Amino acid sequence: MVHLKDHSKPMSMLLNIVEVAESHMGVVLGKTFVEVLKAFDIEKKVRYLVVFECEPNVAYSLEWQVLSITANNASNNDTMFAHLETVLPDFPGAINQTQCFAHTVNLCAKSILKHFDLPKKDDAEALDCAANALADLADNIDHGTGRE
Repeated sequence: MVHLKDHSKPMSMLLNIVEVAESHMGVVLGKTFVEVLKAFDIEKKVRYLVVFECEPNVAYSLEWQVLSITANNASNNDTMFAHLETVLPDFPGAINQTQCFAHTVNLCAKSILKHFDLPKKDDAEALDCAANALADLADNIDHGTGRE
């Protein structure tokens, strides 16, 4: 997916949906990503903004072509960015990596909701066993009759 400006008008386009049939290791993801860039002849547009000042109050800049690449926080994406640094000469690396906010929110929600999950079968059996043991202990407690 690319987001760009055309004559100051924001645009979004889907470049490609690629099946990664083999392992989702970072290097494989990186190679696949580069193949898509090459298919659209945009592999040389993966660089960042450089601003420099020659005189006071006069700044020049090279327009960046790729602001960031958004991915989840899996370690294979870190490996993918390291691979892209080696095969794309102007690629700045991890500085262009943006963690997917929706993925982060999803992980947080799952970790909170996990505490409300129903117990698993083994947990339920252990709970039943503990409840029975407590019931047996309760039967043997003196209830004010002076006897055990």
